[in-house]
Amino acid sequence: MATIDEIVVTGDLTLLTPDQRITYYIQVCEAMKIDYRMHPLEYFEQEDNNGRKKLILYALRGATDQLRKNRGIEVKISGPVIMEGVVIYTARAVDKDGHGDESTGVADITNLTGKRKADAFMGAETKAKRRVTLAVVGSGLLDESEVEGMKGQVQAVNPGVGVSTYVPPPAAPEPSSLPATEVFAEAPASTSIICPIPASVEPTPAAVTPPVLQTMDQITARLNTYRRDVLQRGGMVPAKGLGIAAKWSKFLARKIKEKSIVEYSILLKELDEVLAKGGDVGVVAFIDKEIA
Repeated sequence: MATIDEIVVTGDLTLLTPDQRITYYIQVCEAMKIDYRMHPLEYFEQEDNNGRKKLILYALRGATDQLRKNRGIEVKISGPVIMEGVVIYTARAVDKDGHGDESTGVADITNLTGKRKADAFMGAETKAKRRVTLAVVGSGLLDESEVEGMKGQVQAVNPGVGVSTYVPPPAAPEPSSLPATEVFAEAPASTSIICPIPASVEPTPAAVTPPVLQTMDQITARLNTYRRDVLQRGGMVPAKGLGIAAKWSKFLARKIKEKSIVEYSILLKELDEVLAKGGDVGVVAFIDKEIA
C-alpha cells in the first residue's frame, strides 16, 4: 500500500515491479479503450540534471490514431504561424459527445532549409494533432514528440507476450436480492494460477516477460458475471427441459474435463473473445451450440 500511495501522489512508476508494469500498461489501455496488442504506449525512464530517474508512460502514434477512430474525434488544424524562428500549428478537437479542446504544436525552424524545414513543419502539425487528441480524452499522457527532447531512455515492455490470457479484474457486482452462488467449489479461494504463454508464441530471451497471476476469486467472480448477467442480457431461454442454470452447468461440464484452474482460465479467455466479437447474444449462441 505504501508503494501504491507513493505512485498515486508522485505519478512515478519506478516502484512498479516488471510484471506490475505490464499489468499497469494493460489497465491504462483498457481505461483509454485502446488495444494494448497494437503497442500504443511506451515506458520512458526520465533522468533530471541531478541524475534522479522517474519512470513515465507516454503515448505513441498508434494510441492517438486509435483514440480518434474509437471516440469519433474530429481534428481541425489552423496555421502555420511563423514567429521568432518557430512554426506554430493550432489543433482544435471535438469528440462525438461534443467535448472539445485545443493544443498547439511548435517546431524550431531557425536556419533550416529544404527537406529539414519541411519536416519541421510537418512535425509541428502532427504534434498539435496528437497533443489535442490526448487532451480531449483527458489521458494525462505525453505524446512521443514531447518525450524526444528529454534526457533518459525507453524501457521496452511487450504486453503482447505472456499475457495473452490476461483477464481484466471483475467489475463490481450489481446489487441483488438473490443469494450468491459459486460456480465451482473444488479449488480453495487462496489458489492462484499462472496464465501460460501460448505454444505458438516463442519469445526470445530478451523479450521474455513474467506471467500474469490471477486468483481463483477473480476467476469465480468473472464466471458468475457471465452466468448471472451476460446470459440474461443475451436472452438465453430454457430448452429441452434445461433451465438457464442447468444449461450453464452442462456447458461447464462439456468444457472443463479435469477441473484444473488453468482450464477455467482458458475457458474464461474463450468467453471473453466471444463476448468481444458477438456481444451478449453471441455468448448465448456459443453456449447453446456447445451443449446442443
